[in-house]
Amino acid sequence: MKYFDHGDDLLELIKTVKFKLETEKIQFWLDEGTLLGAIRDKKIIKGDVDVDFSITHTNLPKLLDICNSLKLDGYHIKYQKYLPFVEDLVQIYPKHSSKMEGMHIDFNIYYLNNDSAVRRDFHYPVSPYAEALLLFSRALHKGGNINTKLSLLFSIFPGSIRIWMSQQIMKFYIFFFSTIWQVVPKYYFTEFQSIKFLDMSFDVPSDYQDYLAFRYGDDWGTPNSKWLWKSSVDKAIQYRKLNSISITLTNSPIHHTT
Repeated sequence: MKYFDHGDDLLELIKTVKFKLETEKIQFWLDEGTLLGAIRDKKIIKGDVDVDFSITHTNLPKLLDICNSLKLDGYHIKYQKYLPFVEDLVQIYPKHSSKMEGMHIDFNIYYLNNDSAVRRDFHYPVSPYAEALLLFSRALHKGGNINTKLSLLFSIFPGSIRIWMSQQIMKFYIFFFSTIWQVVPKYYFTEFQSIKFLDMSFDVPSDYQDYLAFRYGDDWGTPNSKWLWKSSVDKAIQYRKLNSISITLTNSPIHHTT
C-alpha cells in the first residue's frame, strides 16, 4: 500500500527517529493530523507536510540528546520555530532538507498540569506587538527565514550577547503576552494501544475515537478539504496568558554558527 507521496527519505527518517525513541524508552504516540490519517485513511493525509509525534515535557531532555545525535548523522533540526527557548515544538527534517522546508516530523511536547496536557505554543502570538518581539528574538538568535536587515544590524554584537538579548526579549514576551494554547484532558494521554501504520507499530491514545472527536468534531471520519486549525472546532484551542502557568525554560541549541 502507498502511504504517502514524499519518497523513501521520509520513511527512512521516521524509522530512524522511531528506533532512537524506542532505544531511549521514550513514550511517544501518533497525534493530530497523522493520527487522523492513520485511523481514518490508513495513510498520511494528502497535503500534510508533517508527521505528528507527541511526548510529554519530562522527556524533552532525552529528545534534545536524540536531536544532537541526529544532527551528527546529517539530519536537520528546528527548535521552537527558531526561538531561544524550546518548550513544546521540535521539528526534524531529512538529510537533503538543509533549508528545513517540506516534509518533516513534528514533535508536539505536552506539559502535564493538573488534569490537563498543555502546549503553550509561544510561537503563536495573538497580537501584532508580540509578533514584532518574536521577529527581533529570531533575528538575534540567528534563525532561518528572518529579516536580513535586522540580522545585519544585530551582527555588530558578539554571538553570546545576541543570544542573551534574544532570551531577555522572550522572557518579557512570556510575562506579558498571550498565545494560542492547546489544552487536552490529560486522560487522553495516559493509556495507549498499538496500531499498524506505515508497516510499523505505533502507539495511539486508547480512546482515539473520542480524542479525534475532541480535536476534529464528531464528523472527523469525513474528510474536509477546507479545514483550518485556528478556525476549527478543535476543543483544545484556547487563548491564554503565557504566564498563567510557570514552565521551566530550556535553552534552544544554536541554529547557526555566529
